[in-house]
Amino acid sequence: MKTGIRSRLYAGFGSLMVIAVGVGGFSYYETQNISQLYEKRGYLESLARDIFTVNGLATKLNAQAEEYRATPQPDKLTALSETRQTIEAMGERLIAAAISEDRRQIYIKLRDTSKDLKNEIQRLGAAGATIAETKDRLFKGGDELTRSTNVLLAEMRARGTDAQVAQAAATESAVLLVRVANWRFLATLDPKGPATFATNTGKAEGALKTLRALDPAGGFAQPIKTLEQALATYAAAFHANNAAMEASQNAFDVGIKPRTAAILEAGDTVRSKIQTAVNGIAVETASQVSTARSVQMAMLVFALGLGAILAFLIARSIIQPVAGMTAAMKRLASGDNAVDVPSRDAVDEMGEMAKAVDVFRQNAIARVELEAAQVIEQSARQRRADLVDHLVRSFQQKVAGSLEIVTSAATELDATARSMTKVADATNGQAAASSAAAQQTSANVQTVAAAAEEMVSSLQEIQRQVVRSNEVATHAASEAEASGAAMSALSTAADQIGAAVTTISQIASQTNLLALNATIEAARAGDAGRGFAVVAAEVKELANQTSRATDEIGGQIGQIQTATAQAAQAIRQIGRTIAAMNEISGTIAATVTEQTAATSEISRNANQAARGTEHVSANVARVLATSGETGSAATQVLTAAAELATQSLSVKQEVDSFLRNIQAA
Repeated sequence: MKTGIRSRLYAGFGSLMVIAVGVGGFSYYETQNISQLYEKRGYLESLARDIFTVNGLATKLNAQAEEYRATPQPDKLTALSETRQTIEAMGERLIAAAISEDRRQIYIKLRDTSKDLKNEIQRLGAAGATIAETKDRLFKGGDELTRSTNVLLAEMRARGTDAQVAQAAATESAVLLVRVANWRFLATLDPKGPATFATNTGKAEGALKTLRALDPAGGFAQPIKTLEQALATYAAAFHANNAAMEASQNAFDVGIKPRTAAILEAGDTVRSKIQTAVNGIAVETASQVSTARSVQMAMLVFALGLGAILAFLIARSIIQPVAGMTAAMKRLASGDNAVDVPSRDAVDEMGEMAKAVDVFRQNAIARVELEAAQVIEQSARQRRADLVDHLVRSFQQKVAGSLEIVTSAATELDATARSMTKVADATNGQAAASSAAAQQTSANVQTVAAAAEEMVSSLQEIQRQVVRSNEVATHAASEAEASGAAMSALSTAADQIGAAVTTISQIASQTNLLALNATIEAARAGDAGRGFAVVAAEVKELANQTSRATDEIGGQIGQIQTATAQAAQAIRQIGRTIAAMNEISGTIAATVTEQTAATSEISRNANQAARGTEHVSANVARVLATSGETGSAATQVLTAAAELATQSLSVKQEVDSFLRNIQAA
């Protein structure tokens, strides 16, 4: 391999971390986009609610105007003005929040329309004040008309003739018809009411003229004049009230109603545009969610596949060399020096270990060769010693008598000295070779121990990185669980909103039922209930609009709940994937821990071997010193033998012949 174990592990786990970061970054990016779409959708829905509120206020203003026309009271006019101001304020807010120019123009038109309503409401208020004033005059005028009629009738009955009394009674009936015509018109607002009132007023005035003609003496002139003035005042008040009611009707029909209709139309237009935009956002959101799901699944499958491939390749690149090295070391330990050490050409940690093991093999081979050479040398020396012993026995037979003791002593001294010298030389050579071999072996064992310690450090660093990767994956799983909990809370909130919408729908249905009952009661009341029937119809229409709006909101909430459920499912899937990656990282960490323990055991054994070779070297050094002392003793013996030889000159010829024979042997 061209790369080390550490580099391979770093590269593998680094690739997995890069893929994990890529998956997380893409998920975060897609989540941000989807969140922005939901925020935009929520913003548009908020605008739709504001528009719905504006439409409701416009309908309310219309109803308030109708109510004020029926009963012109100052507090109702104040409420009408406040409703208009609320519509204008909401128009200003919508203009400020507009995101498109076409809708902004609609909001400007809506605001300007609400401003125009101010003058119309003032007109309606002025007409209402006039109506209230003229009604008060009619009330007082009616009382005055009755009082004047009663006074005239009493005086006629007291002092008048039968014709005058009869005419006074006819006048009373005519005046009463005038008042009936007035109250009938005020109650039913019949368009023919003013004409009927004018007819009845004319009849009452004719009756008074007839009554005046029956009083030529002028005895009843004053009460007749008082009644005529009261009738004229009453008629003037009726005409003023009729004119004010027409002005009020005109202000409502021409000024208020068209403008509220324009506001409702603008609201419907904007709501249609907003609904179109919301539908487009929903389609885009669904598309992005589908794309994100597909890309995330592809990236996860790629990450799992790459992780499996990297784990297989890295494990195989580590386990196979270690297994081969273990087998070679077992064969080497059993004495098989012909074993081929694997991975010697590798440049990683396994290559360094293989080189150290190969040194062990070469030292073992050298030791075997040295032992074989020593056996051969010892055999040759034994044969030479045997030959020397034969010559000594022959020499001993030739030497006679007097030199027997000297010859025997010299022979023994010489043989002893030579044996000691040979033994000392052999011991010294063997001790020197063993010392060199022991030192070389100690150096090699220390090299192996250092390499094993370095490998332990590398595996410990790998273990720390794997543990750190496991912690990061655990943290990512916790964040995925937190995101899933947030999406569950969002779904719960959507369910609560749906429950509120259901309540509003029920209220709208009940309001519709009440409006239907009111319409039935107004129909039973006849003409007197026509105004109440109009109000009931408006309430029914408002209830229908509320029901339709709640149906639309319910549909939108359902879409939100569906999208929320899908997003929660995607986040839970991410959490399960991260948990799987966490499990894989834990498995790799356990494997690396086992490798670290095995390598630590190798390092410990190598250190013990190094200490053993140091003890061997020390023992060999002591043997070498002892062999030196033995050599010194042999030298002293040789000196003594030489002195003894000088005293045996008589046997020099035999000794020379003996030495020549020994050298030839």
